[in-house]
Amino acid sequence: MDISAFLGRLHPLLVHLPIGFLLLGGIFFWLSKRDKNAALSRALPITFLLGAGSAAAAAIFGWLLSKEGSYDAGTLNWHKYLGLGTLGLSLLAYWWSRGQRKLPVWLMVATLLLLVITGHLGGALTHGESYLSDPLFGEKEEATLALPDAVDSIGLYTHFIQPVLAKKCYACHNDKKQNGGLNMANWEGLMAGGDGGPILAQDAFESELFRRVSLPQSNQKFMPPKGDPFTFGEVNLLKWWLQEGYEPNAKLKSLNATEDIKRLLLQEYDLDINPKPFVETVQLAPIADGVLKELEQEGWKLNKLAQTNELLDVKPQNKTVNESMIKALLQAKEHITWLDLSGSNVQDSDLETLGQLSNLSRLRVDNTEITDAGLVHLSNLQHLASLNLYGNAITDGALEHLKQMPALEKVFLWNTNISESGKQSLQETNNNLAVN
Repeated sequence: MDISAFLGRLHPLLVHLPIGFLLLGGIFFWLSKRDKNAALSRALPITFLLGAGSAAAAAIFGWLLSKEGSYDAGTLNWHKYLGLGTLGLSLLAYWWSRGQRKLPVWLMVATLLLLVITGHLGGALTHGESYLSDPLFGEKEEATLALPDAVDSIGLYTHFIQPVLAKKCYACHNDKKQNGGLNMANWEGLMAGGDGGPILAQDAFESELFRRVSLPQSNQKFMPPKGDPFTFGEVNLLKWWLQEGYEPNAKLKSLNATEDIKRLLLQEYDLDINPKPFVETVQLAPIADGVLKELEQEGWKLNKLAQTNELLDVKPQNKTVNESMIKALLQAKEHITWLDLSGSNVQDSDLETLGQLSNLSRLRVDNTEITDAGLVHLSNLQHLASLNLYGNAITDGALEHLKQMPALEKVFLWNTNISESGKQSLQETNNNLAVN
């Protein structure tokens, strides 16, 4: 049993008494300046005496409360000294107003001013320095989290966990105020934990942080004790973050997201982290109309894949292509992503030009005269996901080139000279590759 701690925690209750008495004294003082209210000045001595007495009691109980620690020392000292100053001015005002002596305006103004400043510092100790100013001058909170446009840049801690901790935990656990010896406002403090030791654990149910925010609100250990609790989504993201090792810089794309987590991010944050096809992610400037016309005059048929991007689906107007036509494609080398040359007379040498189409993601050269020698020119295409080689005289010698294609997801090898063991070797090299 700790009686001093119990008495100290009565300070927030007692501190309202001097505030009320001294404000009442100020009201009586200003009203008594009118002749019809002059009799109110007789109440000033007792009002100031009650204010001084309750201020003394609040100061004593506040001193006991300060022994618990976890308060910013600088703010606490100012709160103490100005509180004692308010007590002194209250006693002076009581002494001055006795015997119907006229209380000077400066003393009344000084008493009330010191009362306001002391009260503000007390509020800053318990609720943070910006507790009063935030509603007036603080930035308006956005309805949704501000996330980077690129999903690859979104961090679980940086963009989800830390903003929630800042909003709901930092008021009591920061650089200046550390309830329970816990500072959550920096990574080192969060890792260190509080008086009871670390609050993070890879097993979420062993984490004190997770336990506190997921308790029933009726439990006295539930956190946060005031304000909005963690939402269902925030609790589940916190649990996921802990289970994934609670790294500060981990990106969403690098973590193992379950279907439930993916659904939560989509429903509550309008964030789809499912892998998107390359054609949905690339952004390009519009291609010049003159380039499109020239390609059409060369014999190409052009179609835009979507209104939301400038990528092109290209095929020859007939099955005959020539070197001039192939070279003309370089004018739109960043915009061509689908190219269909199936059944054409395309040659190995033409593939050297096609290897410069940097955003090519789907290529059909089935039923042509392509050989192993031609495929070497395609091995550096970074976005080539689908390659149709059906009906070509390629052999196992082409496998090394296919294995070097970093984005390849689907390859068609039916009716080629690649052996069954070669196909198996290719499949073992890339588990995500579908070999048809």
